[in-house]
Amino acid sequence: MGEDDIFYADKGKLDLLGLGVSRTQLEDIAETGKYVTYVELRSPVDGLVLARKVSPQQRVDKGTEVFTVADLKRVWIVAEVFPVEAQYIKPGMRARIALPQQNQVFQATVTNVPSVFDAATRTLKVRLEVENPDLLLRPEMFVDVEFLITFPPAITVPADAVLDSGRRKTVFVAHENGFFEPRSVMTGWRFGDRVEIVEGLMPDEQIVVSGNFLIDSESRMKLAAAGLYGIPERDPICGQDVYPARAKAAGLTSESGGKMHYFFTKDCKDQFDREHGLMSAAPSGGSAQNTKPGGTDDNLAAHGFARDVVCGMPIPQNKAKAAGLTTEHAGQTYYFCSEECKQHFEKAPEPIVERAQRRATQSSAPQTVGHKHD
Repeated sequence: MGEDDIFYADKGKLDLLGLGVSRTQLEDIAETGKYVTYVELRSPVDGLVLARKVSPQQRVDKGTEVFTVADLKRVWIVAEVFPVEAQYIKPGMRARIALPQQNQVFQATVTNVPSVFDAATRTLKVRLEVENPDLLLRPEMFVDVEFLITFPPAITVPADAVLDSGRRKTVFVAHENGFFEPRSVMTGWRFGDRVEIVEGLMPDEQIVVSGNFLIDSESRMKLAAAGLYGIPERDPICGQDVYPARAKAAGLTSESGGKMHYFFTKDCKDQFDREHGLMSAAPSGGSAQNTKPGGTDDNLAAHGFARDVVCGMPIPQNKAKAAGLTTEHAGQTYYFCSEECKQHFEKAPEPIVERAQRRATQSSAPQTVGHKHD
């Protein structure tokens, strides 16, 4: 074969390649020497044919998409997440993927692609990537996604246990005598069927969970939370919820500035009256209240409460003991509402005891309202 023949052979090969004939088909033509009337189009990747947009004998132009082929060895999963839960999902977070009713679990990773809000479902679409070597995950399949999120230790309850009236959130606490106390709580994060209780409950307290009681009893409790016994007022001294009718019956009310105030204990009422000049001077040789350092007044003790000497909050003695929020100093037992108060006291107990004694004995001294630390 001369040089011209080689040139024309190479030119013909390039022309065939330009027409779309693959190198594999050219090699077959060279080996067999047979003339072919068709051109093989081979996908550059292995995968699943998702769409076919061509039919036999159909003419197609250059650049026309005739097949859609997907490589399923690594796939995307789009999870629909409510906005309140999406705030805890970060790029790079691990997730567990499971096929419904199948014993198949995959490990996925949240991508860096920002989530997209879907107005129809009111959810955020979060993209995950997962290895799929056995091709078990296919397009349009539904899977269960479990995000592996770690929260700090907290008191959590079932979401159904919290009754939300709009103005306040209520949890019913069960007592030994069969009485259910409606307790106002402050909630934090909510994920799945669990909700965090930031304030209002202590560890190991028993609460009412929806479905555990007869329907009529549950209905009566909901009516109580809705206001059957009146909307509770906030004690301006200790911050506890107080039902006006019960406070009136116990004589724990004071009027100041044209407004009626209700109190949780007599100690709270006496403190309020002293601050606003509503209490007459204590009789000679007597004292307005028990001022023994580290102790509680008789009224609080009668109700099983003690006063936190750091922040001044009344707390149940048995609950503080159960939570380990007590300490001994100078032969006295001190109770605290939180670990923060306890640690603050243990660092420098003497100044705190002295300040607590001065607050109890000096009626003209300004009082601290709320949970503030020395």
